[in-house]
Amino acid sequence: NNCCTFCAIPLIRGPVRSRPVASILEEIRNFAERGYREFNLIGQDLAVYEVDPEYQAAMNHGEKAVPEKLSGLAQLLMEISRLKGSFGIRLLYIHPDHFPLDILPVMTADTRFLPYFDIPFQSGSEPVIHAMNRRGSPEIYLRLVENIRSAFREAESPYGEAVIRTTFLTGFPGETQDDFVRTSAFLQDIQSLWSGAFAYSQEE
Repeated sequence: NNCCTFCAIPLIRGPVRSRPVASILEEIRNFAERGYREFNLIGQDLAVYEVDPEYQAAMNHGEKAVPEKLSGLAQLLMEISRLKGSFGIRLLYIHPDHFPLDILPVMTADTRFLPYFDIPFQSGSEPVIHAMNRRGSPEIYLRLVENIRSAFREAESPYGEAVIRTTFLTGFPGETQDDFVRTSAFLQDIQSLWSGAFAYSQEE
């Protein structure tokens, strides 16, 4: 649904679809009973899981949340936290432009949620970020990383510091050497545990 200008996935896959909560809970329950110890929540963008129109409109205008509403992802995590069992939950791929901050108190309240965040920032230069059809900026993204880390520090998480995994796209059309330098500086600022870098390639 984001339609980044470098990505063909929306053309190939179509609009995002959310798997029913009950189906996810049943799968976790069944595998946990068989001794599985970790589950990965994987989606093209977990941030928009079960997002209703009112919440999405608020997020698009830069609001943190709609009063008295939780994001769909936070609601899913709350349901998972009600399951019994000893297992870990890891979240893979959350778009940085509408990261639902309301998942953080849910995650810090249940140590089965691993403080591991896969957030593809793609660039540390605002002109390139906007050319990619993204709304953020290095300052906004750095603040997001700080919010995530401070939430787990304040909760005195037994895991210690939250882990950030990210990816960057180099050689985006119009990217200058100055843009590349800004991205390098941004990478140093966020101090991610793991970063992947990919060279831009022209799609048909």
